[in-house]
Amino acid sequence: MIKIKNLSYEYKANLNPVLLDINLSIEEGEYLVLIGANGSGKTTLIRHLNALLLPSSGDVEIDGLNSKEVKNHIEIRRKVGMVFQNPENQIVGMSVEEDVAFGPGNLKLPSSEVRRRVKQALEMVGLSGFEKRVPYTLSGGEKQLLALAGLLSMEPGYIILDEATSSLDPVGKEKVLAILDELKNQGIAIIHVTHNMEEALRADRVLLMGSGQIIADGAARDILMNREQLKALGLAPPMIVELMTRLKPYYKNEKSILTIDEAVNEILTLLQNNDGKDRDYSFREAESYA
Repeated sequence: MIKIKNLSYEYKANLNPVLLDINLSIEEGEYLVLIGANGSGKTTLIRHLNALLLPSSGDVEIDGLNSKEVKNHIEIRRKVGMVFQNPENQIVGMSVEEDVAFGPGNLKLPSSEVRRRVKQALEMVGLSGFEKRVPYTLSGGEKQLLALAGLLSMEPGYIILDEATSSLDPVGKEKVLAILDELKNQGIAIIHVTHNMEEALRADRVLLMGSGQIIADGAARDILMNREQLKALGLAPPMIVELMTRLKPYYKNEKSILTIDEAVNEILTLLQNNDGKDRDYSFREAESYA
């Protein structure tokens, strides 16, 4: 478990803190998404989880290891892997195979174990057969998969993604998200920072941040249905929420609808219930929008 207790952080003394009195626990195997406007403190928070930043006050513990103790940093960074928005910043090898082997090689593992981990990680992200490729010849999506493979070869318990899907095309993005679902099913905790509300819907839990504080913490459905709160913080609600909000004046159903399948079923029901009846022009307009 990751435990954060009364965490505050300021980049320079006498400046307003970027994080203010954060208390948070992240369980093994949990899929947590962090959302919030730019400058809300999301990246600063996650960089505390693998000791890239250390608290100005309070404590961060990863499986009982306090990040303030320098002797714990190597083990913390083995347990908690991070994928950044630009994967090229994490590429260190001259070949795909060499890049993925870099981390476990530094753990002084036997060469047979390093090879096993490299093979397994590349299979998991779908890059088997790319072993001899030069990393910089890969596409953007393939580079992001390579960065993820490098983390998986370390066999972490927690994986953090800092807007790692934001620059990917739809195919690359869906590939990364599918891998995250698979890792979650294997018991690896996922901490995903994103501005994409549709990606946030995949999470077990959503953390909403604003001005360096936790504004809301709960099930994805509960947080993402709060359209007014999201907009007040400068965030666009999920498209399905916007769609069903436009339709709501014309029917009385109070169900929480967040997915495409739920919206399709609800709209079909509305159309069937109104079949053969006169409908207000505004409803027709909303139907067209749907």
